[in-house]
Amino acid sequence: MGSEGICEECAGSVDGPIIVRDVPSHSAHLDMVHHFWWYEGVVERVIKLYKYSDRVKLRRVLASWIFKTLTYFNLLDLPITWVPSSYSALKARGFETMKEVAYELRNMGLEVYEILDCVGNVPPQVGLSFRERMSKVRGKYRILMPPPPEIVIIDDVYTTGATLNECARVMKSAGAKHVVGVTVARVKT
Repeated sequence: MGSEGICEECAGSVDGPIIVRDVPSHSAHLDMVHHFWWYEGVVERVIKLYKYSDRVKLRRVLASWIFKTLTYFNLLDLPITWVPSSYSALKARGFETMKEVAYELRNMGLEVYEILDCVGNVPPQVGLSFRERMSKVRGKYRILMPPPPEIVIIDDVYTTGATLNECARVMKSAGAKHVVGVTVARVKT
C-alpha cells in the first residue's frame, strides 16, 4: 500500500487535477468549480469504497486529492467548508463523508469551518436533470455560522452542480461574496 492508503500503481494512474473550466451557466450562486479527476476508474472505486464499504480511512486519500486541487488552483489560503450529509446518509454510513475529509484537511494545516447543516433528507438524485436535482435540494441546507466573504466548499462527486449551487446560495444569502466548489470527481457528461 502506498502512503495514501491505495497501492502506488493505482495512485499513479490518476494525476489530477483535471483542467475543466466549470462556471455553471445555470448557477447564479457558485462562482467556479474545480475537480481532481473524472468519476471513473480508481477514483470512482475509492469514493464508493469510502462511502459504501466502511473504509473510512480512505478519507485521507480523498483529502490528499482535494489538497492537490486546492494547491494547483491557488486556493490554500481560503477557508474551507463541506457539503453536509443528509440524515439518511449519515444514518446509513455512520459518519459524515465530507466532514471527515475536511477534518483531514484541517490536520494538513488548512482553515476549516462547519458552516452548513442538512435539515432534511435529500433523496437519491441519480438520473435527474439539473432542474429536478435543484428541486430536491432546495431548502435542505441551513447556516450554522456566518460564512467568511470568500470560501471553498468541498464535495465528493459533481454531476450537475445542483447541490453545490444550493449550498452556495445559502452561504451567499448569509453574507458570502465568493464561493468556489472543489470536488474529488466530476461525472463526464
